[in-house]
Amino acid sequence: MMHIYRLKKWSCFFIYLMYCSLSGLSQQVMEGKVYDEDSTKVLPFVYVINKNTSFGTVSDVNGWFQLKADANDTLIFSCLGYLKRYVSVKDFEKMNRKIIMKKNVYQLPMVDVKILKYENYEKDYMKRVIEKSQMPVVDVISSPITALYMQFSKKGRELQRLSRIFEEIFIQEQVEKKINSQILYQLTGDANVDIEALRKFCGFYMSDYYILNHDGYELYSKVLECYYRYRYEKEQ
Repeated sequence: MMHIYRLKKWSCFFIYLMYCSLSGLSQQVMEGKVYDEDSTKVLPFVYVINKNTSFGTVSDVNGWFQLKADANDTLIFSCLGYLKRYVSVKDFEKMNRKIIMKKNVYQLPMVDVKILKYENYEKDYMKRVIEKSQMPVVDVISSPITALYMQFSKKGRELQRLSRIFEEIFIQEQVEKKINSQILYQLTGDANVDIEALRKFCGFYMSDYYILNHDGYELYSKVLECYYRYRYEKEQ
């Protein structure tokens, strides 16, 4: 009986994998590039998520991305400092496979730190994906089929990849609450400071890790100190 039970479990598992593979045949691979609205430069590290299937990817250093989608699917594009964008697959084809991202407009000197605007249901979904991908060891032991599915199936790997994307989105959201154009303007009086260039120049003291683990005077005194060094070197 135990042998028959195990055989049924494995049969169900492989039938499910075959179903997933066949269902993917109707999808097409969407390929394209993401660009900044105000320049010809491409945008790397843009999160691209299929709203209908919940699969996602990230644009590479050349702004290029690939993602499977059906004709009726909708793609979500999200990038730090830019407005989130929803694009249907049908519209995507009409746009010559070019996605133009609009920068977030800040009204200075008002401070309303809401950069990445995700609805509560979106955040709840992201958290569920992350929790589902982080399988405890006890589940691996008690459910070997689930463990194998997560490790070897395409959907299992996609779930883990999507989880990493969502974790990074949450990190970016918290970082932007502490460091954004409005806050830097109030600290420095400079409305044109390039945040990404400043963060690259400052290194550790404006890294995600440092920003997330420091607050108030400890954080902003380091930011201001680094800004003065950054401006001095630019003027030389």
